Amino acid sequence: MRCNGAVIPLIIALQVPPGPGLPPAAPPPVTPAVTAGQPAAPPAVPPAPPGTLPPPGTQPPPGTQPPPPGTLPPPGTLPPPGPQPPPGTQPPPGTQPPPGTQPPAYPGYGPGPYSRPYPYPYPYTYPQPYPYPYPYPYPYGRYPHARPKPPPPPKPKPPEPERDVRIFGRFSMGFGTAGFSEHNSLLSTAGYGGVKMWFTIDGAYMLHRHFGLGLWTGMNLRKSHPNSGPSLSENAYFVGLQAPILIAGKRAYALHITPRLAFATGQLELDNDKDAKFQNTAMWGGAVSFTSFTYHVGGSLGLMRAQTGPPGEIGRDYDYGGFYVALEGTIDG
Repeated sequence: MRCNGAVIPLIIALQVPPGPGLPPAAPPPVTPAVTAGQPAAPPAVPPAPPGTLPPPGTQPPPGTQPPPPGTLPPPGTLPPPGPQPPPGTQPPPGTQPPPGTQPPAYPGYGPGPYSRPYPYPYPYTYPQPYPYPYPYPYPYGRYPHARPKPPPPPKPKPPEPERDVRIFGRFSMGFGTAGFSEHNSLLSTAGYGGVKMWFTIDGAYMLHRHFGLGLWTGMNLRKSHPNSGPSLSENAYFVGLQAPILIAGKRAYALHITPRLAFATGQLELDNDKDAKFQNTAMWGGAVSFTSFTYHVGGSLGLMRAQTGPPGEIGRDYDYGGFYVALEGTIDG
């Protein structure tokens, strides 16, 4: 086989693999195609081999490191704040940045797209209704105007219940009619009338809230002066027992029914020189009283009977009692 001497070494070189100690052959450089009518591109700069240092003067000073992401610049490196417009004002027209622009990430580390004299410095905060940067008028804690409520006033004490009456005394003064008897009817026909005055004093101790026992004493008197004939005088004195019974009410207002029994002595005489003798008898009856021991006043209606024989040699049966109305003054304990 006949071969050209220049072709055989090329074929051998392509087929024989490199040895273990030889580097691989570098590929031939690729030259970009050039289009007619266009300038040729500058040649590509090959990258520096690993471990190659940059030229002197292009590295930062020793020990400096770039700030990590999210780190604020050191104090004193920020530019002084610019003048702030009054609250409530808007930036003048034409001073706002165009849409799509952003402020610099770290003021002072590099020039931003817009720097002073922009009226609102970074971060371009406008006057807010509340102090920036808090979203509420006060950051935390109790509001100054929210003060603790004063304690409610103490409830008034309920009024103490009215005490019960244990012992009492009364003085009564009133007026009434003559007794109910045949002799009084004859005297009334003859022109003798008049009002009988009553004066009594009584007191009692309440054994129970509704029941008590006590004493009762007093007197009554009557005088009559007809147009013709001598004047008539009647008087009687009595002392006895009583048993007041509370029907309703308390100390302030009380309604009592009081049965009474007493010994009575009386005298009926005409205006002449002869003195009439006293007649002794039993007096019985009772009274209905409406009394206020709180205000120490009261009133009563009474009906008493004191029947006896004729007051003289000529006459009919007589009665030293009668019906009366009286006002009372009271004390109690």
